[in-house]
This record gives sequence, C-alpha cells and structure tokens, in this order.
Amino acid sequence: MLLTTDDEIRSLMPTSKWNDVDMLLSCVEEEEQNVVLNLLGDELMNRLVADYERLKAEHGGITPDVLRPDMLVDQADRQAVRAIRICQKIQLFLAVAHNAGLMSVQFNSGGGLNQATAEYYEKADDKSVERFVKDAYMKAHRNTDELLTLLEHDARSPQPLWAELWKQSRYYFEQSNLLITTALQMQYFLNINSSRQRFIELLPDLQFVQQHYIKPRLGVKLTEAFIRFNTSNEVIHYPYHPEAQPEGEAPTEGEAQAEGEGSQHPIYSDAMLAWCDAIQRVRMAMAIFTEWRNPQLRRKESLDEANLSIASAVSYISENQEYFMPYIESSPFYVKPVVEEELTDEERQRQNRCICGEPPAYDPCNPTNKATTIFGLGLRQH
Repeated sequence: MLLTTDDEIRSLMPTSKWNDVDMLLSCVEEEEQNVVLNLLGDELMNRLVADYERLKAEHGGITPDVLRPDMLVDQADRQAVRAIRICQKIQLFLAVAHNAGLMSVQFNSGGGLNQATAEYYEKADDKSVERFVKDAYMKAHRNTDELLTLLEHDARSPQPLWAELWKQSRYYFEQSNLLITTALQMQYFLNINSSRQRFIELLPDLQFVQQHYIKPRLGVKLTEAFIRFNTSNEVIHYPYHPEAQPEGEAPTEGEAQAEGEGSQHPIYSDAMLAWCDAIQRVRMAMAIFTEWRNPQLRRKESLDEANLSIASAVSYISENQEYFMPYIESSPFYVKPVVEEELTDEERQRQNRCICGEPPAYDPCNPTNKATTIFGLGLRQH
C-alpha cells in the first residue's frame, strides 16, 4: 500500500480525529485497488510501492514534516515522493467520500446500530455531511487529474522515469489507436477543461464515433493511415511531379521520403500540410460527434455541425486525393483519375491531317475507315 500510517492520514486531513484508523485504512486499501491501481497499472504501482517502502525506511516516513524536499538529492526520488503523496490524497479522499455514512455508524454488542460521536464535538448536520462528501470527491478528482498530468509530463520528457511502466495502464496519456490521442488534442476542439480524467471518461464515445461515424466515411485503409500518421509520417507517399524533379529518373520512394522529411521543397511540404489539415478536419468532426453522443456535453447544433465537419473533411481530401494515395483508393468517395493514352506517331499524324482539313490516308487495317468497313461487309465502294 501507498498509505499505511496514522501520521500520513493526519498530514492529509489535519482537522480530523480518527478513533479507528484500521477501519479507515481498510477503506483506503479498497480505493487503492479500485482506482489508483487502474490509473498507474500493475508495473508502475509496484515501482511506487517499492519506492515508498524504501524512502519510509531511509527517512522514517514521507510526510512533509519528516521528508523535506532539500533532503532528497536524486530527482527520481523527488518525483516518486510527489507521485506517492498525490496517490495518497486520491485514496484517502475517495475513502471518506464513499464511506462517510458507514464510518459514522457502528454495530453494538446486541446487533443494533449506534451513532458514532466524539467528546467535545457536536454531531454534524445533514447539510454539513453532504458538503464534506462533495468536497472530498472534488479533491479526489482534482488530484486524479494532477497525477495524470504529472505522469504525462514525465512521459513527454527526454528521459522519462515511468513511461514504459505506465504504458501498461489504459490511462496512459496517448491513445495510439485513436485519431484524437490526448486530452490536449481534445481540448482544441471540445472544452473539457484540459482534464485528463474527463478525456479517459470519453474514450468509449470516441471509440464508437471513430468506428461507426468516421471509418465508414473515410474508408478503413485511409482511417488506419491517419492513425499511424500520429506517430510517424512514413505513411505519406509523396506524389511525383516531373516539373519539380531535375532531369533524369523519378525519385525512389525512399528518396522522396527522405527529402520530404527534411526538405522545404513545395511538393513535399504541400503533402505534409495536406495530411495535417485533413486530420485536423477529421478530428473536429470526431470531437463534435462525441459531444453529440454525450448528454452532458450535447448542444442542439452538435449533430448538424458534426455532419458539416465530416463533409468538409471528405471534400478536402477529395480535392487533394493525390497526396493520400494509395490509401484513398478504397474510400467510398474516391474518383479514379482519367489517364489519356499517349498517341503513337502515326496516330498523331492522322489527327493532324484531320485538324488541317486533309483527308485521312487510307488504312486497310483501321476498322474505323469507311472503305475498310464496307469492304469487310463484302461490298466495294467506287
């Protein structure tokens, strides 16, 4: 466990007096298993528990009055203490919020129920209890978001401490199977107060929207390519433009990709911009569809705006479909370009005679020649 002593409880709720700490700790342990473990994942949880036990043994505790920041030289230990203290707040505040009624009533020896009281204190009225529970919930949710933010900042850092361990949790900040991968991306289109916890709560809606509203409109291959683009731009196939290439052979795919990543050539930068712009349009549609599905967020204009957004995205992709090859070929809106066959020299000469008003030369092998057609029917034209 990450919270095990009376001193830790008192440091988090200094105005409270507990007669039965063991009962409270059992409630705290339940919240640790049901909530904190899901936030961290098994591996990161085990890592923080090991850090907690080690730091408590080395310093005699981890409460702020015992373990001050200047006592920790290692940055990893400082981060661990911060994460552990946040986890303790989540566990404790959820424990008291979920069990306020249970802890105020006790069984007596006859099997009846007694109201728990304390000397020099008056019984709290119902309004005070309701306010206490509400505040405890708010503090737990606020600390949950603080923990997720701390873990996200660590995962984004050049030398993360816990990223690989945290990836085992479904609360990992980056949802790699979605077009909208983070709470910050969602915030750009839909106000969720940058809450990581709110973003996690919306994941089922986001999954549904992507599967049933976005993928059928874009096509499976194009949607999956957009998802892969979140982590790598190697999915882009830069179109070949002869006018943009020096004389000689067209670049290979690898050469085009290498130039596209580091070159400012307009052909390659246009391809990258087209992908980024298209994905942003699709993300907007996805966010507004999610807003429409959620009763707490829904506006009366949500569905109309969502349909308008996905139509705008499809239109933009259609107008720039050369940048989205070959993934767009299986999309329902794809229009195969018409390729004109190059004329041979003889056909070009025949075409030029027609343009200049000269009669075409007689060609016995040309089925479109009137004389040949009549001759083939057994007639002779004089």
